[in-house]
Amino acid sequence: MFLPCGAWLTLSIVRFFVFQCTIGCRQWEHALESSCQHACNVSDQELLEAREWSCIAGCNDGLSRYFRWLKAEIGTPHAPALVADSLTATALALEWEVPERLVRLARHRNRGPRSYLVQWRYEEVAGDWKYYRNQSMGDSSTVRVDNLQPYTKYRFRVALLLSPHHDQVLTSEQSVIISTLPSGVPTSEPTIVRAVAVDHSRISISWEPGPFPNGPVLSYVLQIKDLHPIGYSALKVATVS
Repeated sequence: MFLPCGAWLTLSIVRFFVFQCTIGCRQWEHALESSCQHACNVSDQELLEAREWSCIAGCNDGLSRYFRWLKAEIGTPHAPALVADSLTATALALEWEVPERLVRLARHRNRGPRSYLVQWRYEEVAGDWKYYRNQSMGDSSTVRVDNLQPYTKYRFRVALLLSPHHDQVLTSEQSVIISTLPSGVPTSEPTIVRAVAVDHSRISISWEPGPFPNGPVLSYVLQIKDLHPIGYSALKVATVS
């Protein structure tokens, strides 16, 4: 089949880019310990040539395929568990046994997850998962979690860092709800959510406890004060039933 000169040139360029992309796809193992830019010998990120761009694109595709395979191979790891007799008002210890499949992957040519970080979140207070410091759990080990809030419900999970140089994380199942022991007075005030006049001499007030009561609340003291300097003022005790 006859192709004009321009068509041959276009086809050659496409083949060249595909070749460079294929080369980049083979560099993903080197990129695990650095980056695709380093694996493709890119010195200036802002002045990428077409050849370098194709190599990086192929390398990133190879990395994506590897991480997808790794996550599927590992599955969802089991949740961490509370260590017996470790629970206090502000601290606890968690234990987490690394599945044997992960251990074998980590030993095979130094691949696989090697860092296991604890994440936590409140059960009854809105918020995202947070990392507990930058402390890694070793294989089949325990970790102590300090500076917790008394009488507060938490959940924990383990985040597996799939590569030290790439933002790829696999998280375990979350733990059961773990509530710390009570201690001290509340550190957060209640919030009035409703105040309605019942008639000319009575009002109805509803409130919610603060998120950190630090223990069972037995009663509330309601202060009523008229805005007028010599107006009505009183304290009412509301017992929690």
